Amino acid sequence: MPASFDNQTTDEIGSYFSDYYKEVWGCRPRFVSFNDREALIEAALDLERYMAIRKSTKEGRNELREEGWYIEEYMEEDGWDQAAYKQREEWCYQEMDREMAEWYKVPEKDPEDNIIDMAMSWITRKWILA
Repeated sequence: MPASFDNQTTDEIGSYFSDYYKEVWGCRPRFVSFNDREALIEAALDLERYMAIRKSTKEGRNELREEGWYIEEYMEEDGWDQAAYKQREEWCYQEMDREMAEWYKVPEKDPEDNIIDMAMSWITRKWILA
């Protein structure tokens, strides 16, 4: 987080704000003019204040950790178990992989069966249309 934007160009401030905003909210900002240096600085500082407020409480820090932010400060005092979180996260990824494999599972067929199916489909359509 830049302490000061004095030495940065408007484009650099815009890139910083856009990237940081996307990390926080999951989408790019569309409400600020990327040509207006002062508006960009104010928006970036607002975002930094918002994150500082979230980090100021145990609950806020743990919510941020759950969202994937790495916050080392107060980890032990907050009762955060990084190993348990990683284990739970890994289990979730394995479950998603398993569900995706099931979702996209296609019964295996002999290539000749596909040709026969296509021919039968064509014959059936021709017979119905006749």
